[in-house]
Amino acid sequence: MIDETAPRDRWAPWWMYVLLIVGANQLRQLILPFGTVPEWADVVIAALVAAICFALITLVYRAGADR
Repeated sequence: MIDETAPRDRWAPWWMYVLLIVGANQLRQLILPFGTVPEWADVVIAALVAAICFALITLVYRAGADR
């Protein structure tokens, strides 16, 4: 049985990750339009943006669950 009083140290809802990662990549595309950097660099930048967003969402969500 799930203990409702246990701290929520799991993951944020999936839609939080999707919204922030998609939004951040849209902003990245405005700052660095396609063709301004090599394709391999664009892939690396997109992966870094997604990883940073993922970590930030998880950090903020878990910090809020401690209250």
